[in-house]
Amino acid sequence: MTEPVPAKLTVSTLDPNDDAATQLLQLTARLHAARGDPAAWAVVLRAFRDWCACSDDCCLSTASDLPDAAELEALAGRISLCATYAVGACDALKRNRCAALAPHLHEAARVHRMTLQAALFDYLPPTWILGRDASVKDANVAAQVLAGKTIRLFIVDGWLTPCAPEGGKKLRRTLANLAGEARFTWPGPDGVETTLLLRPLRSGDSVAVTLLDGPMAHADLVSHLTQTLLLSARQGELAANLLAGQTLAESARQMGISRHTANEHLAALLHRTGVADRKALVELLLGTVRR
Repeated sequence: MTEPVPAKLTVSTLDPNDDAATQLLQLTARLHAARGDPAAWAVVLRAFRDWCACSDDCCLSTASDLPDAAELEALAGRISLCATYAVGACDALKRNRCAALAPHLHEAARVHRMTLQAALFDYLPPTWILGRDASVKDANVAAQVLAGKTIRLFIVDGWLTPCAPEGGKKLRRTLANLAGEARFTWPGPDGVETTLLLRPLRSGDSVAVTLLDGPMAHADLVSHLTQTLLLSARQGELAANLLAGQTLAESARQMGISRHTANEHLAALLHRTGVADRKALVELLLGTVRR
């Protein structure tokens, strides 16, 4: 639960008898206590601007009144630049204070992303993080619940193994040679075809493997993404479709929107999560920090 931050937090709430290091500690403690709450972050940043006696248009200003993690990281970069190269009209004292704040901004944004990734990972359909030899490095809640309750695939000696002739060997060979997103399909003993979506992670030695016909309802995933990322309904639907392995064009057709509109929704998703492209977005939502 987010620790409440007083709405009227200003420099006046700091004890004037404390030295600058103690006052900085109080402000950064509030920043980390905010835990991804944009309103709380905004209050702390306003307090820090007051403490530095900065003008309204200084490098500590944010584009929106409710900054997200991406804005927090961009802000940290700006004040680091200002402090290092004396950009702008700030004096040495202000630049030193900004330099002290920058790593805390980076850390607050990083922790927020890790929390977000972990939450989303556990809301996906059954998903495993595998080594190239099919060894299980991690599994989300749905995958753990599924273990031992399906006849289509098993965990054997720590390896994910499809229930098919030489299924384990074929999966390992596929994973070892995997260069991009692919699907691995086989008929189960009950005659039902099973498909795994394989996505190599940026680390290179791990692959996210998702059971495409798992029990997670698409509508539930859309709802969770929308609420967690503060997205519009259409942005949440696009995010869920991308996680299901659809291309942007396929998702646009399913949603009944133009490719241009789909690109606009994708741009909003990239801005919200602070990543550069679609591949990085999918990787973030898969919770790759848990590999």
